[in-house]
Amino acid sequence: MANTTIYPYGQGGQTPSGIGLNAGTFADAYDLAKANNYIFPWMLIDEDEEGNPIKKMIWHTGNGEFIDAIGAEIDGKINGVEIVCDAECEVVINGKTFSLSQGKNKITFSDIGTNTTSSFYFRNVNGIDAKTAVVGIDFGWMTKQLLGNADITWMKDFTKLRYVKRLNALFDTGAHTYQVFHNAASCEYVQISGSGRPNSCIIFGWNLYVPQVKVFDLKGFNVNPIDKAVSIGKSCPAKEVNIEDLDTSNLERLELPNSSGLEKLIIGNLSNVRMTQKINLGATNAVLICKTSEPPALKNCSFTDSTPNDEHSSTYDWVEGHFTDIYVPDEAVQAYKTNVYVENGTVGNTGWSFYADIIKPISEYDG
Repeated sequence: MANTTIYPYGQGGQTPSGIGLNAGTFADAYDLAKANNYIFPWMLIDEDEEGNPIKKMIWHTGNGEFIDAIGAEIDGKINGVEIVCDAECEVVINGKTFSLSQGKNKITFSDIGTNTTSSFYFRNVNGIDAKTAVVGIDFGWMTKQLLGNADITWMKDFTKLRYVKRLNALFDTGAHTYQVFHNAASCEYVQISGSGRPNSCIIFGWNLYVPQVKVFDLKGFNVNPIDKAVSIGKSCPAKEVNIEDLDTSNLERLELPNSSGLEKLIIGNLSNVRMTQKINLGATNAVLICKTSEPPALKNCSFTDSTPNDEHSSTYDWVEGHFTDIYVPDEAVQAYKTNVYVENGTVGNTGWSFYADIIKPISEYDG
């Protein structure tokens, strides 16, 4: 058999513009591969799913496929949308139709022409309901504008959807209650940021099918509803919830997963000062991580009419009985341990000081 000459940069051996000793994320490498379908090396400088740093050589072998030095296939996050299906269907983004095959489907923002969409929906192919074909979606931090009646139940009844990653939801201002990913019965992982002023907001609500979300990573999610109500996975069996960027100082109602299996709750300014009902949690052995140096208002006193009393009460106290440890910024330990809800009240009676014995510096947390 005759030897075959391989031209890694095309016949003639000339390096395409931009290809050489390049380095960066997998997304950058993939964009380069889409623009130049040649074999090329790449110094991968990125993070894995757990946020651990990665630095190693990889090679593009053609058609957007990459391997490392031992020939193992390399996959990673792209600048675009990745959709996993177990059957053929179509997705329409901003009026452009993309055919989806069984398995992973990568659609770059350059394919779409933008990283923002007001129109994102699936269509059936060969008589198969797309709502049963879509298994997972990584939006690549695409911004989905949720606009009025067309989106009040966006992505409803996708019963096989197992994860949603890197979605930025921009809620319209107006008298609409948005139920995002309603009845997503199989979903176990959610990563969403968001903003806007809807009437109210329900993330992974349910009617017929309770979503099975174990992790809500909502870092970067902060909406300010007109109706002052937010519901996040109320009946989900969540183990971890991160709402560190959700400012609740104007909220009157907040619903979180009422899960006995909750292990970790991460908050920022979770103030219940305006809330008219208690935040219900089912946990009895969880860890609470507070990210703000200034303690959020913790209304946990009794009232005579509307006057707060300098004594603890369980009526609004959402912390009581749910956490074994409370971790706060190192520099704020004393602020939390002496915080009271009642002005000029007694330290230890109300506010975070009621839990002074389990408040610890975040540097001691090893989870």
